[in-house]
Amino acid sequence: MDLPAAIPLFPLPDHVLLPGVASPYRLFEPRYRALAAALDALPEASRFLAIPRLATSNLATEGGREQVAPVAALTIARQLTFQADGTWLLVAEGVARVALTPVICDTPFRQAAVTLLPDQPEDSGDLATLIDGVRGLASHFRLLLGERGALLDAVLVQPEPVLLIDQLGALLLGPADERQAFLEERRASARALRVRQVLLRLTGSRGEPSLN
Repeated sequence: MDLPAAIPLFPLPDHVLLPGVASPYRLFEPRYRALAAALDALPEASRFLAIPRLATSNLATEGGREQVAPVAALTIARQLTFQADGTWLLVAEGVARVALTPVICDTPFRQAAVTLLPDQPEDSGDLATLIDGVRGLASHFRLLLGERGALLDAVLVQPEPVLLIDQLGALLLGPADERQAFLEERRASARALRVRQVLLRLTGSRGEPSLN
């Protein structure tokens, strides 16, 4: 990816977007309206932003602003729609894991330099076997859910194994701390094992299975 020296930040409390997942947002604060307008002025392929999680402690501040988690999903704005009330509707899709380094800027919104965080190398055969097993568990869970499991249909046909794991994590993991740890994990096998653990719990429980 041809990334700029710095990209805008759209930090949110207790929200962790994962790679391979798209999510809608409404931008209504003046600084984020300015962010949306800045993105809208760029070519569609260059509309990068990061959506980090805000620090959980109120004491964690940087220059009078709450700090953000050092690892976030790099996203690209797939849709930007200006509304009659002056707000913007944004659909952002996570495309990679990145480390954030805040930069000094003169924009009303924060910006950061980003460093891509590719997955660490692993034995491809072992990883493929593990992910195949996770896909099988997820398919079984889908059957248990019946009509309530429609959200899983699009994920289960994901041909890219590592994206499958991230998309399953997005559906199955609940607490923000858990999702942030999953985002920061650079071993695909460790993420797959975490998803496998959740699926084993869900498919083996006595209560009715459900998606978060």
